Amino acid sequence: EEQVAEVKEDVLTEVKVINSVLKNADKATLFAPSVDDLFTAYGDIWTYVKDYHNTYGEMPSFELMADRFEGDLPDVSVPGPTKHYLDSLRSEFTQVKVESLLTRAAKELSAGTSAIEVKTKVQEALNKLDRFTITSRDLNIMDTEEAKRHYDEVRERAIAMGGTPGVPTGINFVDACMPLGMQAGDIVSLIGYPARGKSALGTLFAAKNIRRGYKPLIFSREMSAEAVRDRIYTVMGSGLFSNSDLMLGNVNPDDFREFSREFDGKHDIGQIVDGNGVGDMTPNFMRGKIDQHRPDFVILDYLQLFQDNRLTDDMTSRMRNLSLEIKDLANQAQIPFIVISSATPPDGGKVDGPPNVERSSWSRQLSYDSTVCIAIHRYDDTNMYQVECAKNRYGPLFSGFLDWDMDRGTYEEKFELD
Repeated sequence: EEQVAEVKEDVLTEVKVINSVLKNADKATLFAPSVDDLFTAYGDIWTYVKDYHNTYGEMPSFELMADRFEGDLPDVSVPGPTKHYLDSLRSEFTQVKVESLLTRAAKELSAGTSAIEVKTKVQEALNKLDRFTITSRDLNIMDTEEAKRHYDEVRERAIAMGGTPGVPTGINFVDACMPLGMQAGDIVSLIGYPARGKSALGTLFAAKNIRRGYKPLIFSREMSAEAVRDRIYTVMGSGLFSNSDLMLGNVNPDDFREFSREFDGKHDIGQIVDGNGVGDMTPNFMRGKIDQHRPDFVILDYLQLFQDNRLTDDMTSRMRNLSLEIKDLANQAQIPFIVISSATPPDGGKVDGPPNVERSSWSRQLSYDSTVCIAIHRYDDTNMYQVECAKNRYGPLFSGFLDWDMDRGTYEEKFELD
């Protein structure tokens, strides 16, 4: 309390951001856009945290930092998510800059500077502040200073996150064709015929990324939250226990204790929201959960079971509206969405490979709104799953196979059927 009392109110939020980053091991915030410039009083401590992470590949503990800076870093309570404190810091930083800007403008006007000249200077300064806000902005193509800053941020984030600035899928042959990963505002659609592996692929993406330090938010209308969690544990365990045993509660306590030890002290590594007790799960409902949990990416399983904001009865109109509303939500939240969609089998019902993405049930709108479209198909009486890309705005199309024992959570990447 004595430490906190000594911190000036105008820099307390800097302290809260650093506390939250350290205590939650929130390495993604280290490389958030334009974050370094927000620290005016604690810039040396913030820089040390980033340098430590870049050197050792992990976050320093709060105790190590407190000892390193000998009481200069107060221990404050941070019950909220890191993004809450970071948003507050952006707001305070912007307020100070705007107040200073208006004061200078008033002085220049009083000194006889023309109003047009003052307006031009104010507009230029406000344009530079755009990068600290989350709203849309105009980008000056030839602002090379801003471009260099952007490239530096992307490079640092890519280095910190294992080579990819966005969220990877965890499947090598997929990530090789998506070098940027899944970016903020992206819609990545996973399309498959019923019971052919589309939900399982989304779960695989989630499990692989939890290990990388990303936090998913999964909206499941098909399975219970517990069933989704069982699938994630199965993949993360890589053969340690089977999905069927988890569903029956047949878990060796020692094995599970060893498995869970990796996540000791990590307060929130992801959330699952199922349909129990929820009438209409709409994008407006999702927005509230995103604001609550602040995920790094969202998974919707699956599209045809959700409702649009207008609660439209006609399925074709509903799917078209829903796709557009989810696209808007992804852009507003600035996180990627993985949208799982059922495909309509051809006449006769026989399927022998991945569906065309335009076979997304009820509406083709999702294929138009998606940045990347991936189709998946499990071949009858085998563990072979074909993963095929039909649309990729970031790179070439791809196709490969997973020899996947889904019950054990183990798989091997292949490039042809056995």
